[in-house]
Order: sequence, then C-alpha cells, then structure tokens
Amino acid sequence: SYSPTSLVFVASVAILNAATISGVALLENNIGFFSKSKNADVMIADIREKIAKAKQELQLTIEKVRLIDARSAEQTTVNE
Repeated sequence: SYSPTSLVFVASVAILNAATISGVALLENNIGFFSKSKNADVMIADIREKIAKAKQELQLTIEKVRLIDARSAEQTTVNE
C-alpha cells in the first residue's frame, strides 16, 4: 500500500502530467497558426523545442512514478 506522502506525490504528478499533455497539444496547435506567418521559422523552432522538452519531462516523471511503484511493491513484500 502507499503511504499518504506517496499518494500525494502521485496525485501531484498526475495533475502535472495532464497539464503537460494539454500544454503540448496547445503548442502543437499553435504551430499551425504560426506556420502561416512570414518569418515564423524561429518561432516554430522554439515551440518545437518546448514540445520536445515537455515530452522529455513527462517521460521522466512517468519513470519516477514507476520507480516509486516498484519500491512500494518491494516494501509491501518485505513487510508481509
């Protein structure tokens, strides 16, 4: 079972992930609008960089949650 601290962390991570996913979707949508502008290459490159960074952070967060789950499972097994 999870401790209250880890449950709060996991809930916080879930909220951040949802915000990250919606933020990425918004940025990807914005590329469509910017691509119609003249000289938008720099802005589009910046947005693509932000998208890549957000996706990397999301993957890192998912991996952290997996590690927490694995440790929690190990502790539960030891305590039984």
